Amino acid sequence: MRGAGKLAIGVLAALLVAEVAGRALVPFDREGRAREAAASDPRAELPYLAEEVLLDLHRMEQAYVPYLGWIGAPNQVLPTLSTNELGFRDAPVEPRVEGELRVLLLGGSVAWGWGASSNAATPAGVLQARSDEVHGPGRVRVMSAGYPAWTSREELIAWLEFQDVFDPDLVIALTGFNDLATLHQRGSTNLVDRPEARALARAVEEHQQPMGSLAALRRLGASTGVGRLVARWRARSESGGASLSVEPDPAALGRIRQIAARYEVMAASCARRGARLVIALHPDIFSTGKVLAPEEQAIRDARVERIAGVDETFPVYRRRLLRELGTLAEAGVVVLDLGAVFDEVEEPVFIDGSHFVDAGIALVAGALVGTVDG
Repeated sequence: MRGAGKLAIGVLAALLVAEVAGRALVPFDREGRAREAAASDPRAELPYLAEEVLLDLHRMEQAYVPYLGWIGAPNQVLPTLSTNELGFRDAPVEPRVEGELRVLLLGGSVAWGWGASSNAATPAGVLQARSDEVHGPGRVRVMSAGYPAWTSREELIAWLEFQDVFDPDLVIALTGFNDLATLHQRGSTNLVDRPEARALARAVEEHQQPMGSLAALRRLGASTGVGRLVARWRARSESGGASLSVEPDPAALGRIRQIAARYEVMAASCARRGARLVIALHPDIFSTGKVLAPEEQAIRDARVERIAGVDETFPVYRRRLLRELGTLAEAGVVVLDLGAVFDEVEEPVFIDGSHFVDAGIALVAGALVGTVDG
């Protein structure tokens, strides 16, 4: 019994030490977790990405909207970004004024401004400034309706949901990467098992359904010091993940037609409102003709190491998407390939496979200025 008692005391002492260490080393409050996530983010090593920008990317809050999924929490104010009453990275959306040309920018994280140092440096912010230079202040209103991880599915839902609020004359979908990236993942031919569908299902399960006893105990355990240490160990042990190998897949190529079909629906809806639609595929690190800086080459190499063949497969998918979207020209849709806008740029602009710092965002937005004039 004495031995068992000593063992029990030793176990309790070890647990107490782990509990104290976990609470001291692993923050549980939002700000602390954001700072830890930013510090462990591979992009933190890039000398051309401001620390505060990366911190805000992990610090920002989001809200769940049925059928749409995640969107920004409304009325956030952070050092490098703010959201309006709808949760988009923009100023409040006011009703149309006489003589105003209204432009709506849809898309995923690139359209939202992932990597931008301020709202003014996002694609919508830059396009607004350039439009003011050309047309004069107050003549054009550029509105942002993008959010990280959105695909053509979320773009279409957001358009159908908010079109009366935005009341645009021109809709620009700055898009492409997220849809094509999902083709590399498991479940590409199964609607229920697709990555974007699984993410939406998790959001419903974790945030909308009543919490069961087991889930409550797990959440309680995760808040303890020991639970925090376990979670950190799991995150670090799984950070590398299993290596994948991809090549152009007939089923995935077939799904690209479905992507184009969503934009056909959007084009028809825009036409009924008298709005023009422009679809612009932004640059990515696999398709660009840019001579990559050493930091950018390291980013690309890391992606290829993680997903072998992605550097050859992704451009194939991208070309197929451009070909499928080209059929929309008969409906008056303008399709732009912005993949070459960085080709003459020497300084680094990529911070990962598909996001850029301010200089890169300015080039992408600059390529859209002509679309405002029609």
